[in-house]
Amino acid sequence: MLTGMLDAAKGCLKEELRMNTISHNLANCNVIGYKKDKISFQDLMKNILPKDMDKVQSLRKETLMNIITNMQQGDLNATNNTLDFAIEGDGFFKVQTPDGPGYTRKGNFVLDNQNNLTTQEGFLILGLEGPVTVNEGDVVVDGSGKVTVDGAEVGRLNLVQFADPKKLVKTNMALFKNPDPDNNQEKPADDTVRIKQGYVEFSNVDVIEETVDMIDCLRAYESYQKAMQTLDGIDNKVINDVAKLR
Repeated sequence: MLTGMLDAAKGCLKEELRMNTISHNLANCNVIGYKKDKISFQDLMKNILPKDMDKVQSLRKETLMNIITNMQQGDLNATNNTLDFAIEGDGFFKVQTPDGPGYTRKGNFVLDNQNNLTTQEGFLILGLEGPVTVNEGDVVVDGSGKVTVDGAEVGRLNLVQFADPKKLVKTNMALFKNPDPDNNQEKPADDTVRIKQGYVEFSNVDVIEETVDMIDCLRAYESYQKAMQTLDGIDNKVINDVAKLR
């Protein structure tokens, strides 16, 4: 009974984590460039043979859950703002943060007091030769990231790709870090990655899908609670019946 009670309690904790993830996705569904999170259940049992029961017992103490980020591209929306940029493909803008290089697809950029291109949070957008300075004039950015002002090139946006984008770690709503640069090296974006000026990429959160998942999560949580109540009732009955027999 105790094992069943513990398993049901773990199920409640799992659904609580799942609900927190869904709530976070819904809260950021309107954030430009936001990538939704999902709960992943790792298949840790598939390589264990029946004779290796000690490994099975050790796995009972480990978590089978992992939060991963869905890097699927969101819908592109026209804004007609010359400093708004959306990426088509699996590339990222490279930005300079106090903690080192960061990566984002949130392309609603602004200019700082030195006319450098920055994110809304104030992080410098990096070009191939450092920050990109955009003075007054007709600003045009082509699909490859070349920046021109009144026809004169002033820089080129540093678009990068990764062998496995899912290994990037989200540090805030739309900014990522690369925790393992040795095994997941950044590289210049190839020709499949293009920039669209005057567009932004919406989040890839499907509100209807997240709402359905939230309902399913609530029902699963209630089921685990009922299982705990049932097991508790069985325990009480066994204790009371045994006491009467004695």
